[in-house]
This record gives sequence, structure tokens and C-alpha cells, in this order.
Amino acid sequence: MVIEHTPLTNSAKLRSSKHISQQISFYLLYYFTVYAFLLMIQLGMLVITIDTKWILPHTKEPAWIFPIDILLECMLIIEVGVHMFVYVKSKRNWKVFFHTKERAMDFAIACLSFMMIMLDIMKNKEDKDIVNAGEEVAGRIDLLRDIVRVARIFEFMYILNEIINDPDWHSNPSLFMEDVF
Repeated sequence: MVIEHTPLTNSAKLRSSKHISQQISFYLLYYFTVYAFLLMIQLGMLVITIDTKWILPHTKEPAWIFPIDILLECMLIIEVGVHMFVYVKSKRNWKVFFHTKERAMDFAIACLSFMMIMLDIMKNKEDKDIVNAGEEVAGRIDLLRDIVRVARIFEFMYILNEIINDPDWHSNPSLFMEDVF
């Protein structure tokens, strides 16, 4: 493993060890980049949803929306699943996961998104048209889903603010993952 030295990881204690905290800057930048990329896709989907379903005359969404929606949902399920896994392993109780409004909201958004995809798939089985946005089945719930997905940016901004305002965040004992694995 190549050790990346950054201002955040240049302490003598960290330099002498091969702890994962040596790579925190990489993981943080990777997470930020992936999150920003997914947010840009979601914003684009929101604009298209508003254009096709809320501005007259109503039209069908483009064919590529559905596979991208599945990708976004998979990434959201992975994120919520990992959060849930960490909470269950570290707190020894799955109910603790739902004690924070952010985790409960993420879970609800993931469930709503999954339900919308299932409705689209069920409708597509009935139609000869491969891509059907499921307007007849789901109404305008997909707009709500897109908006709440984008609203998750506030959680990301909170995390970013915590990191910026705590210069020793990388030495927090909760990052060491002994409780999780």
C-alpha cells in the first residue's frame, strides 16, 4: 500500500503506522466526488422530470432515465445499507439506526425510490413499450422522490462542515472500526 501524505496525515504517530487513516484524504475525496457526480445526475433527472411531467404538454421521459434511476437507487441502497450495518455492528441494536432523523429519512427515501422502480417494472411488463415512466401507476410521486433525493445535499453539507471545522477529525477513535469488524 502506498501511503499518501497530506497535511491531515503528517503526524509522526500516523507516519510510523500503516493505519487506514493514512488514506483518509483519498477516501474523503473519493466519497465527495462520487456524491457530487450522483447529485449532478439527480439534478438533471429532476429538471427532466419537471419538464416532461409538469410543464404542458406532458411527454414521456427519455428512455435513458430508467436505467439511471436504477443506478441511483442502487447507490442509495448501498449507502443506507452500509450505514445500517455500521450502526447495528457498533451499537448492537438495529433500532438505534432509526433514532436519527437523517438515517430514518434516508431509509424512507430508499424505500420510496425502490417502490417507484417496482411500479415502473410492473407497468413495463404490461406494456409493449419497453420504457414507461409509470405515470398511470405512480402519478407524480416520482417528482417528490427526485426532490427528496436532492434534499439529501443538506446532510452532505453537514458532514463537510464537521470535517472543515474539526482539524483533528481524522484521529477520532470512532474511525478505527474495531466495533464494526
